[in-house]
Amino acid sequence: AVTNLYGTSISTITTNGVTFSGVNCNFSLTGSGGIYNLGSALTIPGQFSIAIGSVTFNTANYALTFSFFNVLPNSTLNLGSSTITINPGLSSYGWNNVNSATVNAGTSTIIINGSNIGGTFAGGGQTYYNVTFNHSSAVTFAITGTNTFTGTFTVSAPSSAYIVTVQFGANQTFSNLFYINSGNFSIPQKRVFLCSDTLGTQRTLFFLAANISIIFTDFRDINTG
Repeated sequence: AVTNLYGTSISTITTNGVTFSGVNCNFSLTGSGGIYNLGSALTIPGQFSIAIGSVTFNTANYALTFSFFNVLPNSTLNLGSSTITINPGLSSYGWNNVNSATVNAGTSTIIINGSNIGGTFAGGGQTYYNVTFNHSSAVTFAITGTNTFTGTFTVSAPSSAYIVTVQFGANQTFSNLFYINSGNFSIPQKRVFLCSDTLGTQRTLFFLAANISIIFTDFRDINTG
């Protein structure tokens, strides 16, 4: 089922923390000039999308949870201090801003729980604050768009002896903390592999006064600047 909201003025979305049910439960915002404000936390098992029109979505610092986020161009996201948790399901997509909608990240946190499928962060060349990639098996995360991360960028540690791959489809900029929480000396097989998404094509990770914490990490076609 799809819940479609159409508005051309100011609307408030309030669920009082109630969780929508059903893996096919999706939520869509539409309407040229519509302004949507969250009035409570929002949990949807399916897809959350901004589909049609120039929509402004204000999270108002509330938490959001869904399996896939998709936004079309000409919209604006004001994320405040919200925590946005994405649990990719049937699709490995997580955050899809490939059309470069405007993102005002504030001090928000985006968490992609790759579980057994991984996930894609299509940032659309926007600026984000905290972004975390979690996993429970040997998965692949893909990052596209020439993005900037001004908070903490984290790839969590493998829980056992396997390799987690992070593919970069473009250059990225980090200006605070770049944290690869990988293996340890007792289990060095717990590793993270950072690479370009195209063999032989270099990607550059720019660190602008960023603190870098990397251990048991491998690289291919990655430059630093």
